[in-house]
Amino acid sequence: VLEEGAIKTGMMAGLTHPQLAKVLIKIHQTPEQSWSLSAMAEECGMSRSKFADTFKRVIEQTPADYLADWRLSVAKK
Repeated sequence: VLEEGAIKTGMMAGLTHPQLAKVLIKIHQTPEQSWSLSAMAEECGMSRSKFADTFKRVIEQTPADYLADWRLSVAKK
């Protein structure tokens, strides 16, 4: 069981974040979609700069790097 706040960074932390979880789930479901920074931010209800800063702080990757890594992971399977 994950205790709230126990995981501070990484994908699991993102999935427990009330706003970032929305876009992470969508990215995982539709990695082929043309995900722009604006589209990701809109999915979270955040400005582009706030989203980019929050994503980088919580996930420890830029949104673009995370998306590229996820797409590679899917392609390998």
